[in-house]
This record gives sequence, structure tokens and C-alpha cells, in this order.
Amino acid sequence: MFFTITVIIYEWLAHMVELRGLNVLKTMGALTSLLGVLMISVPLIDLGTGQQVSTGFLAFSVVLMVGGFLLSRLKSQEGLSFTEAVLSSTLAWTLLPAISAIPLSMELSIPFYDAFFESVSGFTGTGLTVLTGLESLKPSILFWRALMQWVGELGFVVFAMVLFPFFYKYGLLMYGVERPVRIEASMYRTAKRLFNIYIVLTLAGALMLYYSGMNIFDAITHSMTGIATGGMSNYDANYDVIYRAVPLTSIPLIIIMVLGATNFLLLDKLLRGDVGEVARNEEFKLYLILLLFFSTITPISILVSNNSSSNIPEIIASGVFNSISAMTTTGFNIGVIGQLPYATKLTLTFSMLIGGMTFATVGGIKVLRFLIILKKLKASSINVVTGGRAETKIRLGGNILDDSETASALLLALIHFTAVFTGAMLIKLMLPGFDYADALFEATSAASCVGLSTGITSAMAPPGVKAVLIILMILGRLEYLPLLMLIGWVLGRKTIKLLR
Repeated sequence: MFFTITVIIYEWLAHMVELRGLNVLKTMGALTSLLGVLMISVPLIDLGTGQQVSTGFLAFSVVLMVGGFLLSRLKSQEGLSFTEAVLSSTLAWTLLPAISAIPLSMELSIPFYDAFFESVSGFTGTGLTVLTGLESLKPSILFWRALMQWVGELGFVVFAMVLFPFFYKYGLLMYGVERPVRIEASMYRTAKRLFNIYIVLTLAGALMLYYSGMNIFDAITHSMTGIATGGMSNYDANYDVIYRAVPLTSIPLIIIMVLGATNFLLLDKLLRGDVGEVARNEEFKLYLILLLFFSTITPISILVSNNSSSNIPEIIASGVFNSISAMTTTGFNIGVIGQLPYATKLTLTFSMLIGGMTFATVGGIKVLRFLIILKKLKASSINVVTGGRAETKIRLGGNILDDSETASALLLALIHFTAVFTGAMLIKLMLPGFDYADALFEATSAASCVGLSTGITSAMAPPGVKAVLIILMILGRLEYLPLLMLIGWVLGRKTIKLLR
């Protein structure tokens, strides 16, 4: 169904803007080659661990590497237009999970639809899962789930630009669509720098987790999904299983989650030793304030709702951990989220709506946009009180924001909230047994690419519920850009024709 919809949208856009199909096809060829390279990890780990080799992943790996390479060598016009870049990005986030779902479905003997859900959740860095019996899965499949999140959250384009230098001229605009910030002189050098930072943080996280008590395999996979703020774990009860055995591992995992949700520009400055500039950054300061705020409010809401003073250290520890996991949009959990008090669920929902910092591996509206909204609210309030006599320009980092930047932040926040509340209503209609707070929590978790669940997401969930969550995950990961473009083409056809 999603493939058909994507093809229809593509054909319609191609007619509207005369898309150069070969350019899009060439781009997708390079990305499918990358998917094939990633897939070879599954049979290789099978061989290394003495497990039966996954023939599905092996076959698809070879086909994708060869077929994708041939497509990537097609002769076409150089570079992508902005529309082609957005379309290629949208296709990547729908078709690549669909392709990877086929061998996953074969390997686990599960319906394709569930495998597609798992792949979308993996590559978008969400972490919601419909699988059970994770403890009995082969190490290669557990690693594949972690790898999907690790690659997906940094971005297919970044990995493709680093691994396939020829992809640069096609990936340039796609990179600008997904991560419109550079930390080096060129986009290519920026991609390499991001890649290096990502690897350093992942290795450092794995070492911290290992020396705090995790086994080496769990340390590697949880560092990968932690720094990617993805949150997929190797256990049905998620990280809670490890926490019960080794509580100390929660400390390095919190550090990993916080770093994963930190702006890559600031992480780069930290690694270069420029601590002062990081400390002065307004978004970073608000990020830390919000982490502290939610880490305080969450355990308090549990204590007040329970009216119990028993096991206070456990409540505080789980409350702090889950609040940080929610706001960093990671999705690791301690305890059962569905059993939390109503007030706590709403608190976590609000933190997930905000999310972490811009230019990081997170979902939500981002702290920077929340900061702009707060500044706009303050300016508007002063303007009302003074009758427009006081200067109400919005400043950020010493610069004055123009109206378009403020409007953009407000618009994306409005779209995000609308998508979440619409998704929650649809889920509530299909699952009347769950209250609206649970539905709202689940929809927010999907749209903000978090992965915490109140129990709605499962293999037994109705297909309609899974469809709603899949759509929210993809749109949230792309920050609704394809939706905005589609609305723009529909509502502004006459204007666009005049400008052409």
C-alpha cells in the first residue's frame, strides 16, 4: 500500500515539475547498494557465531549491491534539484525499509507487514517493536536491529557520501534536506566529520557500558541504539532486564542518551576543546534546564500519584531515567510504561513532543524551535502590555530572527501537534479499550521517533493502528517536508506555473 502511494505521488510530481527520473533512480541505486553492504553483516555474524546462515539476507545483500551499483552508474544529468532531493529522501525512507523487511520476514517467519513495521521503526530510530521472544533471536538479527537504528539516525546519505565518493554530487542536496548544517568547509567533509564523531561516541559508549557491567554484545548494541537515540534493546522488557541485573549501567547509558540528543555542532566543539562556546549556547542551556525539569517532575508525579513512600530510591531512579529517555527520544525504559500514573504519562508525552536539540539524532519539534516559540510568546506578551511601544524583536545567539524563521518554527510545531493528536484519535477509535492518554502517548512516541510504549504497539495490534504509527514515524523522521511540499503543489499550482 505504501509503495503504491509513493509511486502515485512520484508520477504526479514528475508530471508537475518534470522530474528527471534517471537522477532519482541513480540516487536510489547508490542507497540500495549501501543497504546491501549493511545486510552482509547478518550472514557474516551467523558464520562468526556458528549459527545457520541467513540465506535471505545473503541473497538480498548480493542482489542489492550488484543491482544498486549498476543503477548508480546510469548516465544522467549531474546533481539533483531540490524537489528531486526531497523525493529521493522520501523514497529512501519508504522503499529501503520495505526492501529490508523481505529478508527479515523470511528469517523470522513473520508477516511482511510486521517486518515492514519493524524496519521502519528501526531505520527511523523510533524503537517501537512488534516482535516478541527477542531473547531467543540470533545475535545477527539483534545486531541488525541495532544497525538499522545506528545507520538510520545519522542518515543513509551521510553513510553513502562517506563510503561512495561518487555519490557526493547526488547526495549534496539530499544531505541539505536531511541535515541542513555543516561543520566543515564542504558537505563531504562535514559528512566525514559526522561519521568520525559518531564512531568515537559509539565506541566510547560501548566501553563505558561494558566496564559498568554489561556483556560485550549488549554493550555494543545498546551503545549503538543509545547514541542513535533509537532505543531498541535485545530483550522483550527492553533495558529493564539489564537494569534489574546491573543497575550501575544506567549511569553511562544516561550519558550516552544525553550526548546522542546533543547538537553535533556542539559535540564537535566539545571534542575540539571549545567548552566556553558550548556553555554559552542558548539552545544547549535550555536543553539542560528541560532535562533537569523533567527529571525532577517525573518522579514527583509518580510519588504524588501513588501516595506511597515505599521504595522511593527506585521511583526516583526510574523516573529520572525514563524522563531522560523520553526527552532525548531514545526509548529505553525502566519498569512498565503502561503502568505509570496518568500525570506521569502526560509529563513524558510533553517531553517527547519537545525532543532533543537540532542537528542531532532526535525527533520532536526540537529544543531550538521550542526556544523560539517561548521567545515569540514573550515578545507578543510584551507587545500587548505596552501597546506596541516596546521593541519586540526576537534575538537568538546575538542575531535577530526574521519573521520567516519564527513562522517556520511555529508551523512545524503546529503540524507536529496536529499529526500527533490526529493519530491519537485514530488509535483511540480502533482501540477503545485504551484511554486517550495512552493513545496520545503512543502517537507522540511514533511521531517524535521515541519508542516508549504503553502497550498499544504489539504484534496483535490492528493493522490500522500499525499503519497510523508507520505514517507518523516516517513523517516525523522527515519533519513533514514531503507533506508540506505536497500541500504546496496542491494549493499553489497557479503560482508555481507563473514562476516556471
